[in-house]
Order: sequence, then C-alpha cells, then structure tokens
Amino acid sequence: MTSPSSFVPSKENPPPKPSNGEILPGLACAVLWTLSASVLFGWWLNIDRLQRVLPASVAMNPMTAVAFILLGIALWLSLPDKPPKLPRETKLLTVRVCVAMVLLVAVERLTGYLFGFETHLDRLLFTDRLDLVDGEIPNRMAPHTAFSFLLAGSALLFLDAPARTWRVCSQAPALLLVLAAFVGFVGYTVGAPGLYKPLPFIGMAVHTSFGFVVLGIGILAARPDRGLAGIVSSPRLGGAMARVMLPVAVLAPLLIGWTRLLGERQGLYGTEFGLGILITVWAVFLSALTLKTAASLNRLDAVQIKAREAAELSAQRLEHALDLAESAILTIDSAQRITSFDERAARLFGYAPEEVLGKPIDILLPERFVEIHRKHVAEFIRSGEGARRMGVRREVFGRRKDGSEFPAEAAISKSIAEDRLLLTVVIRDVTDRKRVELETLRAERLAAANQELEAFSYSVSHDLRAPLRHVDGFVELLQKRIADTLDPQSRRYLDTIADSAKQMANLIDALLSFSRMARAEINTSEVKLGILLEEVLKELSPEISARNITWRIDPLPTVECDPALMKLVFQNLVGNALKFTRTREQARIEIGTEPGRYGEIVVHVRDNGVGFDKQYQAKLFGVFQRLHRKEDFEGTGIGLANVRRIILRHGGEVWAESEVGAGATFFFSIPMREEATT
Repeated sequence: MTSPSSFVPSKENPPPKPSNGEILPGLACAVLWTLSASVLFGWWLNIDRLQRVLPASVAMNPMTAVAFILLGIALWLSLPDKPPKLPRETKLLTVRVCVAMVLLVAVERLTGYLFGFETHLDRLLFTDRLDLVDGEIPNRMAPHTAFSFLLAGSALLFLDAPARTWRVCSQAPALLLVLAAFVGFVGYTVGAPGLYKPLPFIGMAVHTSFGFVVLGIGILAARPDRGLAGIVSSPRLGGAMARVMLPVAVLAPLLIGWTRLLGERQGLYGTEFGLGILITVWAVFLSALTLKTAASLNRLDAVQIKAREAAELSAQRLEHALDLAESAILTIDSAQRITSFDERAARLFGYAPEEVLGKPIDILLPERFVEIHRKHVAEFIRSGEGARRMGVRREVFGRRKDGSEFPAEAAISKSIAEDRLLLTVVIRDVTDRKRVELETLRAERLAAANQELEAFSYSVSHDLRAPLRHVDGFVELLQKRIADTLDPQSRRYLDTIADSAKQMANLIDALLSFSRMARAEINTSEVKLGILLEEVLKELSPEISARNITWRIDPLPTVECDPALMKLVFQNLVGNALKFTRTREQARIEIGTEPGRYGEIVVHVRDNGVGFDKQYQAKLFGVFQRLHRKEDFEGTGIGLANVRRIILRHGGEVWAESEVGAGATFFFSIPMREEATT
C-alpha cells in the first residue's frame, strides 16, 4: 500500500475518485449561486414566482441573495484546491472581504431591529419595489436571516482554526445554522408560521431557509476530516451507516408528517386518527430501517470474520515460514522510529523489545551506513512503490547490541494502519551464505591462477633458459678471446651483458620457485604465529641490529597453516618493511591482528617507510611488478606475488593500504580454527 502523500497517479494507479466529502462543498456553492441568481433575475424582471417560490409566502430580499453569492464565493475559495492556480494569500484575503461585507449587512440589520438604527443596507437594490411586495410589512432582511448570516460568517472565518477553537467557532455555528434554517423549512412544510416568522417582524423566505441548510452542509463538508463531517465521510463502517441513515432520518419524518397533515386538512381523517397513522407508519419505517441495517451489519460481520480467519491463517503460515527462514520483522513509522520488534529480531540484534521501541532504527545500523539508509528510506516513502528489496546497489549490514556487524538481506514494504504510514522491514542474517560464496570465489580464483602458473612455468623453463644460457656462454667466450684487445668501455659493455644475463637467470629461478609453490602440496598443522615471527626476526637480526627501529608486536594467534609457507610470508612482509624504511632515521614497524568480517583473523604489518602511490595498488601483488626504481631498492618483484599465492592457497586474502611518503600497511587474512595467543 502507498501513503496518500506519496501516491503517484499512473496507468496502473489511476487517481482516486473524489469522495462525497469533496463533492458536497462545490455542489453547495453551485446551488447557492443558482438560487441567488434566480432571485435577482426575478427582482430585475419583476417575476413574482422567482422572488418568493410559494404563492403568498415571503419573498427573498435582494441583499440576501447577494449575501448568498458572497458566502458561496468565500466557501469555494476556502476549499484546498479551488482554484488551484490562485495564491493562498489572495484566496484568504478574498474570503475575508466577502465575509466582512455579509457581516456588515447582518450586523446593521440586527442593530436596526434592536435599537431602531437604520442605514438601509438591505434596501440598496430595487428600493422602489420592496415596500410593495409583502403587504403591510416592507420586505426587509428578516432578523433570523441576519442572525443566520452571522453564524455562517463566523463558521467560514474559523474554518482552519486549531481543533479546540474550530469546534467552538466554526463547527458549532455551522450546526446551529443548519438547525435554525431546517426549523424554518419545516415551518413552511407543515404550515406553522411561528417557526419561520417571529412576530411582528417579517419571516424568513422558504428558499432562504433552503439556502442556509445548503450553506451549512457545505461549510461542514469543506473540512471532511474534522468533526461530524469526519464521521460521515469516514470509509469505516460507522461512516457508511451514517451516509445511509442521516438522509433518511432527516427526510422521512418531514415527508410522513407533511402527508399526515395534508390528509387531515383535506378532511380525510381527524386529529386522533391522523396521529395514530403517523405513529404506526413511523414505527413500521423505523423497524424496517433497523432490520435492514442489522442485516447489512450481519453480512459485513460475516465477511469480516472470514477475512479475519483467513488473515490469521496467513499470519500463522507466514510466522512458520519466517521461523524456518529465521527472518526478523520490525516496523518503523514515517519518522523511522521503531514501532514493533518481534522475537526473531530480538535474537538477531541482541536487544529486548523495550530497549528499542520508540527509538530511531539507526541503533541497528553501522554508523557508516546511517545517513545513506535514512536517505534511502525517505526516498522509498516518497516513491509510488509498495515494496522494495534493499541492498540492490550496495551491501546491507546490521549492528548488534554488542557492536558486532553482520551482512544481511532486507526487504521493506508500506502499509497504512489507523491513518498512519508504517514501514515493515524483513531482515535475515546471511553471514553463512556470504562465507560460502567467498570460499567458492576464492577456490575459483585459485584454480584459475594455478592454470595460469602451469602454462607460464612451462614457458619459462623451456623457452627462456636455453637462449639465456647461450647469451651467458658466448659472452664468457668473447671475453676470454679478445679481452686483451678491448678498450675499457667495451669491457663495461660485456660486463653489463653478463650481469643482465645473471639477473635474468635469478628472475627465472624465482619464477620457477613461484610456480612450484602453486603446485606443491600444503601440509597444515597448528602453528603459533608468534613463534614463527620470532624465527623470522632472528634470521633478519644482522640487518635489524644495525638499524634504529621501534617495534610494536601484538600477541599473535594459533592458526592452521603450512609453517614453511607462512614463514615465507612473514619473511617477505617484514623484509619489505625493513627495506622500505631504510631511508628513515627512526624506523617504526608494527605487527598485529584484528577481527575479520566473516570469522577469519587479519594480520597486518605496518611501517613508516616511503610507501607507494595507491593508484598502482592493483599491480602490487603481480609477478615482476615493481613500484620503485631498482637503483633505489633491490629486489626481483616476485616476493609479494609469492605472498599472495600462499595466502590464497590457505583460503585467505591479501591487500595493502598506503600513501607516498606516509608508510604502508600490508594485510592478510586466514581462517581461524582455534583461538590462542602467545
């Protein structure tokens, strides 16, 4: 489901049809304008039926018709989207001006009745005809007509007031307006002048009463989410019943009473008989209405019971499926605060429900993902989507109460509960699956690398050694044969060729060693890395003793590995740290461990040496890849490739971080079997 504020119309999601609560105010304005225009047209052309509707009844005052037009305009401009392009400030000013003009006329007329103060505002139009219309009493705006205009003006002015003020100053006057006008309308229906004509003043015209009823209903319906209008326009059962029964409750007594009175006046029956008929008809009508309503409620209740049973069955199935999948469910509101937290979520995150309810969902996320996640959820709320899988563009991680993180799969969906937008999140820990995927990927990479090395070692051993031996041999023969006849520069040339051939032979030997390592069987055992590192440092002691080096070595764990190969890893990494800090007066080398994401141990070797440009990091562990000049730092460019090969064969990974001049840190991971430190 989608939030009303975020609904986007489309071919699949057409815009919703307007409800009765949205139609009634506009319809009320149209009726008022039509009624008032007809009355003014009747005064202009002197058509008596348009002025008074019923023969010998009171005619509507022209200024009353003008006031209806002004209040119709004010009501129309008070609607949220009418007209859509007019600025809100302009609409508000126009509403106030229209209401003020009507209130001025109403107050002047009431003042005139009470204190004899006259400005004749209600006689500005068709003055010469008003005294001749209603016989002994001049056609003036009736006192309860003026009072009704006061009620209508007050209701419109306070239409958008806060809840408490609105109930007193807008809804109450609108309800009183409808009631007073309806009483006058009933007076005309049953022929009781006392209900619409307070002697000795002029009475309210019948179409004036009708106009006030329409205006009052339009004002109440202008804000369909408030008060009585909110009850009637509600999509719930109570609103549906109110929309059916209210018109019946208002019109049925009027029609039955008028019919009874008409028969009595025609001499068809006496007062007592007519009253008995009225009671009988009204009892039958109410009984029929009650039975029909009860039948409708029974049908609806049966449907709701079936729906509830189906929902409970679906919930049980979902609960069972979620238990099997170990998926946790939690709910957040539009402000991204947690509103529900089930038992699986409590087990997954390590929190009790009372610890997280009402708090932001941020507490369940790693800090680095909080801002990204909030933007992602806010964008989902605004979108027209009902559900979405999370983590399509980036991995999703959760954070437990103890601070540990885990990779996760998550999906989010929208729902509306009690007019509130809620977001349901289903989340599952996928650590085991990620570990399997990672191990599979490592195995595939290792197989591909082995095939590559097999082909390359064959080429090196057969295609490179033979020509190299020829170069070295013929250079040696040439030196012996013409050594006495060569000048010093020519001897340097021959020496350079001989040195290059020897260096090439060394590189080939290193490559063959690298290749043999890929094919060699790994003999694993429990190895204490701390003791292994001590052996490496002892072998490097001649170089270490001649240097000013600050060491920081943390306790290292016991792991399952090939001791000879792992020793080679430390020889290369520590040797590199010594080599590339050679230019530092005070060298600093750190060796330690940290936990990995998937249960492995990560070892790091950090130095403050010359470092390297991180844009060439991808080449660092390749064969013959050197990031520094041979003249500055010796080496074959094969050591780090050996490190990578060894670590991959142990099921781990190797990587590095550095900046030029700021040292380097080399990391390698290896699966943990049994935790122990030395």
